[in-house]
Amino acid sequence: MLDNALAYTPEGGTVIVAMNVSDECATVSVADTGPGWSEADSLRIWRCFSLSSAASAPTPGIGLGLGLVRAVARVHHGEADGRTRREGGAEFWIRLPLTKT
Repeated sequence: MLDNALAYTPEGGTVIVAMNVSDECATVSVADTGPGWSEADSLRIWRCFSLSSAASAPTPGIGLGLGLVRAVARVHHGEADGRTRREGGAEFWIRLPLTKT
């Protein structure tokens, strides 16, 4: 998630990493001021070997990152998701339970 945020955020943009821990789970989020993604890309960005329409030749990658993030989250009984931010950019998070389920 952080690698994507750094790759897609233009020079002078902002990337924010945060962690929130509750009794039940830990959530790590990464927000950026990059291009975000279109509604049409909402499902595609989570598939392996699939890039969003915001991807360009100078942006390295083959489309594995977010698919792997979601797979790892699910193996650990958690979840990963994201959204295009209203103010621009994207926000992704991974939420993992703190107890075995």
